[in-house]
Amino acid sequence: MEKGVDISFSKAVDLSAVKSLEKTLQKEFNQEYMIYNQLLSTSQEVMKNMGIEDMDIGTDLNRLKKAVDRRRSVRWRSEVGQRRFRSQALRRQKLNSQSLRSHLQHSKQASSRVDG
Repeated sequence: MEKGVDISFSKAVDLSAVKSLEKTLQKEFNQEYMIYNQLLSTSQEVMKNMGIEDMDIGTDLNRLKKAVDRRRSVRWRSEVGQRRFRSQALRRQKLNSQSLRSHLQHSKQASSRVDG
């Protein structure tokens, strides 16, 4: 019977500790959230004062990606670029097949060690 009392007491202590921790974490979260909101409003005010109404980072990123793609496509259109592209593809293919052969050879050796 004492065991049942001990278990319920420890559960009560555990629940009390958990509730206390939840309250502490909630207070910290609320404080950090208030700081975040203050920073956000301050940055928006600064942007308005600088004359930047709608700063959309996504469009800048898309423009940058398009520029890189254009440069890449121009580079591969030239004869030298095409030759380089083919030689790189051939090199990748050779390395991949060499890696596969090495892996198969290692697998055979490992299995022969286990069997032998």
